[in-house]
Amino acid sequence: MVEVTDPMSDSSEPGRILIADDHEIVRVGLRLIIEEWGDYEVVGEAANGKQAVAETAQHKPDIVFMDVAMPVMDGIEATHVIKREHENVRVVMLTADRAPDTVFACLASGAQGYCLKEISAERLHAGVSCVRLGDLWLDQEVAATISDIISSTGFKFKPKGRRPPKKSEDAPISDINLSARELEILDLIVKGLSNAEIAERIFVTKDTVKTHVSHILRKLSACDRTQAAVKALREGLVQR
Repeated sequence: MVEVTDPMSDSSEPGRILIADDHEIVRVGLRLIIEEWGDYEVVGEAANGKQAVAETAQHKPDIVFMDVAMPVMDGIEATHVIKREHENVRVVMLTADRAPDTVFACLASGAQGYCLKEISAERLHAGVSCVRLGDLWLDQEVAATISDIISSTGFKFKPKGRRPPKKSEDAPISDINLSARELEILDLIVKGLSNAEIAERIFVTKDTVKTHVSHILRKLSACDRTQAAVKALREGLVQR
């Protein structure tokens, strides 16, 4: 029998990091910081998402530091491709973008970590170590923002197992009749696409997308796209 092990299970070996950022000065700064840590090494760099995908295939890093806004292919799409092709590679989004929609889109694409570029080297090291062990990590500022948004949706923890009967007006989201087109658009909302980008992707007009989004918000009892994304991920309406 062949035993399949996670390549990151042996923490005695230095962690292998790939840096993907379109600013050279950021890549140089991160490389210097990582070299100071001692327990990680930089095995490659990329200036855009397409390069990040190629470099990941070539160097087989344990962790990819991924910027969000990059040319050719953005970090969200690159993360999706990397996670599809290399299941054991962990991706940490290291970005200046703190918008909740972006955070949800990155997590939906498969990222295991998200932090802002002003993070200290010490906190980044601690977070990356969590991700290396398989945990999901959000920098405390990002986590606080997401926590506030989730709280505003009225989400309450429900233990697994038999659920108590619900009143008809409190029907679970899974019972709401979203059409196939609405589910498709909801998935693209979670991925962070704008109405114009969605329209281009599914070959309809922007006004048509706007109408569908209005229907989605109403059916999910969400006041905006961010709340809709939270509920979609929470209820498994879209795949992560």
